[in-house]
Amino acid sequence: MLWSIRSTLRVARVDCLTLLQQRHRASSMRWCKPASFGVRLVLRDTVLALSQQRSLATTAEQSAVEGTNPMTAELLIVALTLLGEARGETFEGMAGVASVIQTRMVERHQSASQICLAPKQFSFWNGGVSEATKKKLLATPQGKNALYLADLVIHQQMPDIVRGANHYHAVSVSPKWAKDAKLVATIRNHKFYRL
Repeated sequence: MLWSIRSTLRVARVDCLTLLQQRHRASSMRWCKPASFGVRLVLRDTVLALSQQRSLATTAEQSAVEGTNPMTAELLIVALTLLGEARGETFEGMAGVASVIQTRMVERHQSASQICLAPKQFSFWNGGVSEATKKKLLATPQGKNALYLADLVIHQQMPDIVRGANHYHAVSVSPKWAKDAKLVATIRNHKFYRL
């Protein structure tokens, strides 16, 4: 059964990735503006494709909570990071954080879980997270989107919607490191930088 879930996820991922790549190439978006129409259109289509995979996502979520294998643990860590960091954001806001995780994976030659669990990198993991909180987050409607995006990140197939950003912060804070950094994108409540 796990094999059929993975193969179905792979097919859905390829379909959505192809759609994202086609729309991304065809658009002439201005990335420093908050959530341009083109990005919303691309990601809305992705959400529609995700809704068709609802039962699959529920099965993947149950497997992730049970922790059946190392790949599932990796999926769970990335999904929880996305939920913890971009819980109140739209799908595109969560996708922006996913893009940052993938960029760091490539630049640092580390796994997704190493990136997510690195000390003081993602505030969600800074204070210990209870198992009840993890399960509650995954049970939300955003939990399904987070699992889908986490799968793309783990397989390094997440489209880069934040122009190579490897850092971000909420617009409500002004960290010292952002003072001289190059702002490359703003999506709702997050600013994305390339350091």
